[in-house]
Amino acid sequence: MQNLTLSIEDSLFHAAQVYAEQRGTTITQITRTYLAQLTGVKQSENIEPLVRFSKGEMNRFQAMKALDIDYSTLLDRLGQQKLSLPTLPSEELEPMVDSFVRLMKEER
Repeated sequence: MQNLTLSIEDSLFHAAQVYAEQRGTTITQITRTYLAQLTGVKQSENIEPLVRFSKGEMNRFQAMKALDIDYSTLLDRLGQQKLSLPTLPSEELEPMVDSFVRLMKEER
């Protein structure tokens, strides 16, 4: 992989940082994605973080950071690889279900 140095105006850099942070990604990944789309070159993909996320061995933030992508891209790539969304461990899922049931009963 090659490194690239760009010189851009401070205002553009700061706006790009805000844009990237709001989307849970980085300027580097935005640039890679844009250049790949512009040139039609397919980016190689490391699917290990996708597999680990799907198995529940990594949370979404860890997977997003490992792949340097945002959450919507993470979900899209899971689908492309035909991997399922992770399920929460029962100790996390059961309190959520209980809360949901309680809230639904309160609504009635």
